[in-house]
Amino acid sequence: MRHHPNKDGLVNQTMSTLDVGQVRRVLHEALDVWARSSPLTFQEVYSDQADIQVLFAKKYHGDGYDFDGPGQVLAHAFYPGQGRGGDAHFDEEENWILTNDPNVEGTNLMGVSVHEFGHSLGLGHSSVEDAIMFPWYHGYQMFDNLPKDDWLAIQQLYDSGRKQWDDNPHRKTTTTTPRTTTTTTTTTTRRPYYESDRRHYPHRHNTDPTHRSKYYPHNKPYNPKYNYGHRFYTERPDTENTKRPYKPYPRYPPRDPETTDYPRYYPDRPRTYTTTTSTQRPFRRQPHAQKPETCNTSYDAITVIRGELFIFKDRYLWRIGSQGLYAGYPHEMDRLWIGLPKNFTHIDAVYENKERQIVFFIGNMYYVFNSNVLEKGYPKPLTHLGLPSYLEKIDAALVWGHNNRTYFYSGTLYWRFDEDVKHVELDYPRDMSIWRGIGYHIDAAFQWKNGKTYFFKGKGFWKFEDTIMRVAHDRPLSSAIHWMGCERTEYDVELEPTKRSPLIS
Repeated sequence: MRHHPNKDGLVNQTMSTLDVGQVRRVLHEALDVWARSSPLTFQEVYSDQADIQVLFAKKYHGDGYDFDGPGQVLAHAFYPGQGRGGDAHFDEEENWILTNDPNVEGTNLMGVSVHEFGHSLGLGHSSVEDAIMFPWYHGYQMFDNLPKDDWLAIQQLYDSGRKQWDDNPHRKTTTTTPRTTTTTTTTTTRRPYYESDRRHYPHRHNTDPTHRSKYYPHNKPYNPKYNYGHRFYTERPDTENTKRPYKPYPRYPPRDPETTDYPRYYPDRPRTYTTTTSTQRPFRRQPHAQKPETCNTSYDAITVIRGELFIFKDRYLWRIGSQGLYAGYPHEMDRLWIGLPKNFTHIDAVYENKERQIVFFIGNMYYVFNSNVLEKGYPKPLTHLGLPSYLEKIDAALVWGHNNRTYFYSGTLYWRFDEDVKHVELDYPRDMSIWRGIGYHIDAAFQWKNGKTYFFKGKGFWKFEDTIMRVAHDRPLSSAIHWMGCERTEYDVELEPTKRSPLIS
């Protein structure tokens, strides 16, 4: 948003079924909700230089965040800035309701547009359930006055009596001059606002207005020269069209020069053994459980640690290095990580974070190891990560190679975890269906050294195409054949298709 006393706006119409006049009326009313609680005023203009341009569009519309048709994502908006900064896009294929009748079926345009314009003005999401900026669609609402949390947030941004941006030279302090915002309305259909029958609430409640500080990059003041594109509830790869600055996390562990999809296997080297006799019976620790069969088992968790693949089942693990599967495995896990609880039967998930710490999830607790030493203060409950208290376990944890962000999966939902603040992001959880073809209740997931992502369930796995957000093959492949170097069995013949069949999304 440009900081002049007056704001301009534009309505570009490409809708075929909605009444343009009624849409303009609703958009004006939505902006008035924010104007009544701030020094801002809004004026509609017909110019492509308007501060806020509103677009109704279908599917692809040029900003890198394609819409998906009816349901799921409803709309998305961009934070103030250059180019698309401040713009709001709505999915034209939604069944938009332009009246305030709560008995009419459809998506209330007033409710969605008030939320989206909050982002256009610079507000992020709130963790307060009754707030307009709460990240889940509320349905029909009366908007006579802003809820308290939204009022505090817009006052913090635009109240003329306080300095908002500290010493940031790129952000001016507000003045007593009334501001006028202009709406640019382009009709095109897109949606990143998620409508769901099930309500998911952030775990931690914040009493202060949380809108801005929770969404902008952590430890950095808002800077208007950047355009932080905003979208709801779709995990789509960032494209070069977006104006969001990208700073990848450092990769870990360092990549090996090989880029094969699966580990190579080599014949075992001949080994020499020496035998000794003793009159004393050697002490042998009784194993806790029967060893899993290498070529006939599912996996509990998988991750890459220090460049080697670790596969976990029950209390045992396999290690796969550049020469393939290590001989003598599986071994018991507590030989390497003695800080794990003595009575555990299996781990639910594991990953190596960017500090090269190894994080294990067992039930509703998690353990952080520095190499093989448990860090002081652990284990801790999952709620310490911002996950909800009702969550009994994590199914899988993954550092996704496409954006180097950490993801947690459980049942039908997934969360994105901020490694800098050690807390799940406020826009989550989201539905697993976004990862098309994977299904729910997965067993394990990891990124291999070639940068590819793999998901496991039962005795099979899928390779995932990150750029198009869907599996590379509709039927699972045999984990034993591809990862353990096992011979093909009758089960594997039925598991793996002889030719690839098309995917239906």
